[in-house]
Amino acid sequence: QVLEGGRDAVNARYKRIVEDTRHRDVVLLGYEEIVERAFPGWTMGQVNLHRLNPALVLKYSETGKLDPYAMTGAAMAALFQEMCASGAIAVS
Repeated sequence: QVLEGGRDAVNARYKRIVEDTRHRDVVLLGYEEIVERAFPGWTMGQVNLHRLNPALVLKYSETGKLDPYAMTGAAMAALFQEMCASGAIAVS
């Protein structure tokens, strides 16, 4: 997931996610201030595995398998940007 917004709101939301027993193995891949939101019109998006190009994943991953736990935060962020550009993310 990518969380965007004001610092206090993002920190509060992340804290709720970490403390929620429905979530396990929560890992923070990156944390940075931004000038403007990258996804202002989104509420939620999901990877559409049928539209995901395996070569794109292999570009950022050693195995070609989509496994955020095995990728650096920078690699996951770059892959995420390319997945958005390629239409592999279904937005709701």
